[in-house]
Amino acid sequence: MNPDLAVLFCLDEPRYAIPFSVVECVVRAAEYTPLPRAPEHVLGIVDFHGQIVPVMDLRSLFRLPTRIISCDDRFLMVRTTRRLLALLVDQVIGIHDLPAGTIADAAMALPLADGLQGVARLDDGLILICDVDRFLSQEEERTLDGAMAEGTR
Repeated sequence: MNPDLAVLFCLDEPRYAIPFSVVECVVRAAEYTPLPRAPEHVLGIVDFHGQIVPVMDLRSLFRLPTRIISCDDRFLMVRTTRRLLALLVDQVIGIHDLPAGTIADAAMALPLADGLQGVARLDDGLILICDVDRFLSQEEERTLDGAMAEGTR
C-alpha cells in the first residue's frame, strides 16, 4: 500500500486529509445517541455493525462554526491506536496521493491546531493533514471510556 495515500474530506471550505491506512470505510451519517459526560468534541455514539462507536465533532475540534447534521453528511470511520471513531464530515472528496515533499509540519504552519500533523501544498490549494491519534488527549480518552461504560450499561 502506498504510504502517501490519503482520504480527502471537507468541512465547509477547508480540505482535510487522513492517511488511507487508518480509514475503515465511509458511511452515510446517521442519527447518533448523545453521550452524557463525554469529552467536548464527542457528539455521541452510533451502532456500527454491532459495535458502539463514538462520533467526533471535527467542527468543534477545529473551531469551525457548528451546523445541523445534513442527509448529505458522512461518517468517516477511522481506527486510532485505541478505538474506532466516526468522524462527522460534510463531504468525502476521494483518495489522493500526498507525496512527502508537498507536506510541511503543522507546528510551523498552525502552531495551535489540535489534531493536525501537517499541511500539504498542492497545485489547487492547501490540504490540512489530520493525525487521528491526536483528536483526543489521554484525559479525554479516559473520560470517554468512563462515559461509554456508563452509557452502554
